[in-house]
Parts: sequence; C-alpha cells; structure tokens
Amino acid sequence: MKLIRFGKEGKEKPGIHLDGKNYDLSAFIQDYDESFFEQNGLQKLAGIVNEEKLPLVEDGQRIGSPIARPSKILCIG
Repeated sequence: MKLIRFGKEGKEKPGIHLDGKNYDLSAFIQDYDESFFEQNGLQKLAGIVNEEKLPLVEDGQRIGSPIARPSKILCIG
C-alpha cells in the first residue's frame, strides 16, 4: 500500500495505491498532513482499508505529492 494524493494541483484528495489500483479515501481522511501523522493516521488507515469497500480513482487523474505541506524532509538511505 502506498499513499497517494490525486486531483488538480492545490486541490488534491487523499488516496492509496494498492494492488495496482488507486483508491479514493477522501470520504474517510481529510489529507495526509502533520495532524494525520500526529493522530496515528496510519493505524486508522489500516483499519479503513481492511473494512471498507473503497471507490476507485478515475483513470487519467493527476497524481501529486503524497504528503500535503511537509514541514520537514527527512532522508534515510
């Protein structure tokens, strides 16, 4: 599972890429931002993915940065 954001620049919605398909999570998650990660968003996300039937993202949608407005960039290599 990979985090994605899709849609027009500046108006991206959260989603995931799973098993070769993109799914829309905008009904469950506001965005992948600092508050999402501070409030155990990844753990909540795992529960949503396992329990819900998620809508597919339409083909041809622009894929943007997976994280909204990061305040820090950490590289681990």
